[in-house]
Amino acid sequence: MKFFTLFVSIVICSVSGLFAQANSYLDGNWEGVIDFSGERMSFSVIFNTIYEETDGAINIPQHASYELPVEVPYLTADSLVFTFQTGSGAAEFRASFTESSPDFISGTYLHGGSEYPFTLSKELSGPDSPIGDHTEQEITIPFDTHEITGSLVTPNSFNDSTLIILATGSGDQTRDNTIGGFDLFRELAIQFADRGFFTFRYDERGTGSSTGVQDASIPELAEDLKGVATFFSGDTAENSFSTTIYLGHNQGGVVALLAARELAPQKLVLMATPILPGDEVITAQIERIAELQEIPDDVVEQNLEFQNKVFQAVRSGDGWSELEEDIAGRLRDQIEELPEAQQRTLGDMESFIDSQVNRQLEGAKSRWFKSFIETDPRDALSELEISMLAIFAENDAQVISEKNIAELEPYSEFLEYVIIPDTNHLFQVSESGLPGEYQMLDRSFSDRFLMGLFQFLNQKTD
Repeated sequence: MKFFTLFVSIVICSVSGLFAQANSYLDGNWEGVIDFSGERMSFSVIFNTIYEETDGAINIPQHASYELPVEVPYLTADSLVFTFQTGSGAAEFRASFTESSPDFISGTYLHGGSEYPFTLSKELSGPDSPIGDHTEQEITIPFDTHEITGSLVTPNSFNDSTLIILATGSGDQTRDNTIGGFDLFRELAIQFADRGFFTFRYDERGTGSSTGVQDASIPELAEDLKGVATFFSGDTAENSFSTTIYLGHNQGGVVALLAARELAPQKLVLMATPILPGDEVITAQIERIAELQEIPDDVVEQNLEFQNKVFQAVRSGDGWSELEEDIAGRLRDQIEELPEAQQRTLGDMESFIDSQVNRQLEGAKSRWFKSFIETDPRDALSELEISMLAIFAENDAQVISEKNIAELEPYSEFLEYVIIPDTNHLFQVSESGLPGEYQMLDRSFSDRFLMGLFQFLNQKTD
């Protein structure tokens, strides 16, 4: 039920979503069963949160129906409604629960005036699941105010002890850096281990098995990465490695740059990492996505004007009330244009509007977002004299390759870059590069991406 106008879905969600890709508890793969009065029908759903909006796709093998779009019009800490369209109208799933971040959900399936019970179970990969034929060990690293927990993967054969520390992208990410159902860092850990590299990937503070308060700023996340690197540079044989490499995806690359200023690795990989400050990156995102979706110029201009008001509110701390009233008014007008049946699924309209306004602006009001638009990665780049690789994706609609590459010339003595053709922000082979396409693609990396990455990693450093 994507009834928001472009104004809301592009502008607001760009602020809180394009880079704050925080997972909802739904994100991932779920297996389900609907009980039609004794006849059971199996189905599967993949949920994904992008632009602070959760949606997905449903597969019903019994009906030979695959990748049907799923909308999530209502999602709170204890309630869920998701829908998909059938040949005879909308089908709706409703559920309520008491457990936080449940792995099992039961509720009611509604279609054609009838109601049936359904259940959903989440597919868990977890730190204890097999990772190829390699060894995976969970390690907790203590800090003064929190603990960072992650997975150390030891390859079954190796020539030297090179450790690659993986820094996740934006939002409160767990160690696998899952986007669109694709566990990027888990897959990278396997690829690295297959070639003899150790890896450590970890849950961000306050997320997954790591403790502490969420909404850390980028400099604070850099301190966490530095602490992880310090732990593995210790004197004990168990923790010590001869070579350390940082690899960051998206915002994780900015985190790696800041950490490298304080504790330099031997090499650093920037994977779809913005080189420009966050406000400039988001502006470029809006323009690129509008171009791909053929959005009228006047609407784009309105979006950019509103976006600048958000930036001003973030920097000054003033203006939030006006923004909230603006969004609420637009949502109210749009909801009133919906058919009455759709309006009823939202419950109390004003409560729904309040929850949506809060949800849309939550990311923009965070400490993390303020640090994102105020951090200029070029400051750190100018101080580093280590071997670095920046990998960009040709179709990336989140980190626009040409705009960021244009900034790299002053750092060319130590930094090289490569553009991987026909790939998106996750380095999947893609058509459009739009985020909505992620979950529809194979959950694997482009061969050209892996080739460029390992060509750099296998180079000898002075």
